[in-house]
Amino acid sequence: MERPSPSPARRRIGAVRLAIGCAQGLTLWFFFAKAEAIWGVGPHREVMAYALPLLLIAPLVPILGVGRLRRGTVLAWLGAACTLLVLLVAYDLWRAGPPADGVAPDGELGPLLIPAAFAVVYILHHLIEPADAARRWRPPYAAYVGGAWRHAFQIGTGVGFAAAVWGVLGLSAALFDALRLAGVAETLTAPVVVMPVLGLAFAGAVHATDVRSGSLAARLSVATVLAAVLAVLATGLLAAFLCALPFTGLEPLWATRHAAALLLASTALLILIVNAAYGDGTMPEARSPLLRATVRLAGLLLAPLVGLALTALTLRIAQHGLTPVRVWGLAACAVAAVYAVGYAWAGLRARPWMSALGTTNLVGAVATVLALLLLLSPVADPARLSTADQIARLESGRVAPESVDFTALRFRFARYGREALAQLAASGDAAVADRAREARNRGINLPPGGRPFAGATIAPPGASLPTGFREQSWPREPLAREPASCLYSAARCILLVIDLDGDGTPEVLAFRELPDLPGSGGVFATEAAVYRRDDRGVWRKAGTLSWPFGRAIAQSILAGIRAGRAVPIPPGLPDLDVDGQRLRFAPDANQSGR
Repeated sequence: MERPSPSPARRRIGAVRLAIGCAQGLTLWFFFAKAEAIWGVGPHREVMAYALPLLLIAPLVPILGVGRLRRGTVLAWLGAACTLLVLLVAYDLWRAGPPADGVAPDGELGPLLIPAAFAVVYILHHLIEPADAARRWRPPYAAYVGGAWRHAFQIGTGVGFAAAVWGVLGLSAALFDALRLAGVAETLTAPVVVMPVLGLAFAGAVHATDVRSGSLAARLSVATVLAAVLAVLATGLLAAFLCALPFTGLEPLWATRHAAALLLASTALLILIVNAAYGDGTMPEARSPLLRATVRLAGLLLAPLVGLALTALTLRIAQHGLTPVRVWGLAACAVAAVYAVGYAWAGLRARPWMSALGTTNLVGAVATVLALLLLLSPVADPARLSTADQIARLESGRVAPESVDFTALRFRFARYGREALAQLAASGDAAVADRAREARNRGINLPPGGRPFAGATIAPPGASLPTGFREQSWPREPLAREPASCLYSAARCILLVIDLDGDGTPEVLAFRELPDLPGSGGVFATEAAVYRRDDRGVWRKAGTLSWPFGRAIAQSILAGIRAGRAVPIPPGLPDLDVDGQRLRFAPDANQSGR
């Protein structure tokens, strides 16, 4: 049994964790609520791109490490983790490229960056912590297993408890709002309150599960028993699947068009439950003969599963070339192959039972970190490798121009694809150049060029634009942000002429119309730009109108605007200015119908 630390020390550790959680929440609130006013919209997006991974991932190092790592180790590892995250974000922003033709707005992180960065930091933390505690590079395998499972349980508990606290705050706010105690309800849902409270809840849950190590050990013991049952079930079913292949052939599997994903998911599941059933490798004699045989068989099944996944991927690559998803799949196959070889070796050895599993897991962890870092860097950037492969296939004549997905080069291959597309647009091959130019002009808002206002529809029916609005020289804005791109291009939009403030002078509202992109799942507007004329007669953007995200909502709003059913609603009460501080009026929900 683990000897508990002295109570004062545990209290100090708890206080440190709570302070870190509170600081994390307050800093998140600052960046979400205040940073835009300080840095402006454009720089704020880039600042947030750096801040979000740092604030979500880096605090885990001291929260998990305090009391278990030496102070110098915590500080050094925290600095290294922050440096690593900054470098990963910097490259991710660079590869996205500047906003061009409606693609890649500033500060837009790739969807895989934060999950992959979290995985890297989590794995490295659990390679560092046992080594620091044992004061040697290779501590006992049980130390790695205990820390990894313990922290996984703590993080899961912390996230769940924080979500529960958030739900309680929201429910309580609704109850107070029902009593028309709007001040209390707004306080309970204010970001300056919610974010620090969630940080405290997460850190407190992590500390509570860390202190009660006996309870945690009992839960992990139960999880091991359940994992043993799952191991028997999953191993039996996967063995049956592999035995059925000689009778069914591989064609039905390839026909699914996602065979590699299915096989890799099965491999990951098998690795997870085998490790849960194996535990830390101590007392193998306590395992039942059935479980020992199951784990041994599972180790042997990994190799054919990984082999089939790699075959499926190579067949698709031979047919259609590399894509970012397939590069990630190849990396997953490479890491899975490390586990497959090690587990097969462990399964074939008679004595001791699966003893090579520990070494394989450590090598696999290092391989996973290396693979992720390579994929998130220029060395093995999936977009760079995919672009090079697709261009090589085209230039070598292996594929005809009509078989190349030029749209993917523009929208899915980051700046590498767009730069290649620009070169192809200037190609001497007319077929290639025409298709490349067509792909470049297929934007979120339609062609970036063309005659201004050519795609604009004036509403309500019969209305005309105010004097000077069409004639004004409109500056070009990034299409990904600007609803009124039709003011300077041939993009489609609706221009609603309406007197919003009742002063007798109409304003112009610009609603963008966004066509669906192939494979995008549909893109549609969620805001409109409001333009009004200043005292010098110059039309300027005054703000935006927004509505909830949703295809049906957007279609209904645009249809109503075309039909002339837009009616201004005067505000109930104005805002209040107190010594330069603006107090914004927010109507009570129960009074919205008045």
